[in-house]
Amino acid sequence: MRIADCIGIAGRRRLAYADHPVTFTPLVGPLSAGLKLDESDIHIWYAQLDLAPECVVALTSRLPEDEQNRAHRFSFDRDRVRFVVCRQLLRVLLGRYLGVPAAELRFRFSGKGKPYLPGQELHFNLAHSGGAALIALARLQPLGIDLEQIRLIPDADSLVERFFSQAERLAFQSLPETLKMKAFFTCWTRKEAFLKATGEGLSFPLSDFTVTFLPDEPVRISNVRSAADFASSWSLYHLEPEEGFVGALAIPGNQWHLTARTLSVEQWAGELLPGSR
Repeated sequence: MRIADCIGIAGRRRLAYADHPVTFTPLVGPLSAGLKLDESDIHIWYAQLDLAPECVVALTSRLPEDEQNRAHRFSFDRDRVRFVVCRQLLRVLLGRYLGVPAAELRFRFSGKGKPYLPGQELHFNLAHSGGAALIALARLQPLGIDLEQIRLIPDADSLVERFFSQAERLAFQSLPETLKMKAFFTCWTRKEAFLKATGEGLSFPLSDFTVTFLPDEPVRISNVRSAADFASSWSLYHLEPEEGFVGALAIPGNQWHLTARTLSVEQWAGELLPGSR
C-alpha cells in the first residue's frame, strides 16, 4: 500500500488522536475458536516466544515446508526459536478468526515483503523483540505494529541524527540522559508502525515524517512530508505490554475500539505441544 493510497483511505474521515494508554489484560481460559472482529475493532495480542526445546521441535514440525526451511536458515538458535513460535502463534490466531485450521493458511507477500492472506479482508501485522511478540488484527484497514525491548544503544545519538526528523532530533536532545533510551524506542516504534501500516517500509525515509514521543505529550503523527492534514488522518497508539518494552500501533482513520490481551503458551498452543490431549 503506497502513501498516496493511504491518503485516499484516511482522508475520508478525520481522526481523534489516541491519547489514552492501551491496557493489556490477561486472557482468561483457553484461546477459543470463532473469535469475532467488528469493522471498528482492533485486537492486539502479546505473548512470550522463548519456549522449551521440545515445544519448539513440536511447533516446527507443524509449519509448512517453506517456513521450516526459512527457520533452518537462521544462524542462531535464539532467532530460529522466536521465528518458529511467532509464526505458529500468528497462524493459530488467524485460524481462530477465520475458522480455518492453522496448517491450511498460506501467506503471500507484497512487493515490500509484508505478509497477507489472499482473498481475506482480515488485516494483520506482527512484531517481536527480546523474546516477546505483538500481533495486531483489524478488518478492512491495513495497520502496522512495532515492539522493542528498551536497552542501551551506544550510538543512539548518531541514529537520531541519521533517521529522525529535525523536530524529533531537537526534542530528543532536550531530554536528560536518563530518559533518552525509552524516548528513542518510543519514537522508533511509532515511526516503524506507521511505515508498516503503509506497506512501504524503509523505502519511505524515516526523516520525512514526524511523530511525538516526549513524556506526557499527546500521541500523534504530526507531519508527513509537510502534509499536516494527511498526518492528522491517522490513529497512533502507545503500547507498553510489560515493564521494559515499548511499542506502537498505527492505522488510518479514527474511532477505533482496541482490545489488548496477553497470552500464555498453554492458552494458544494447546494440542500443538507434547503431552497435550
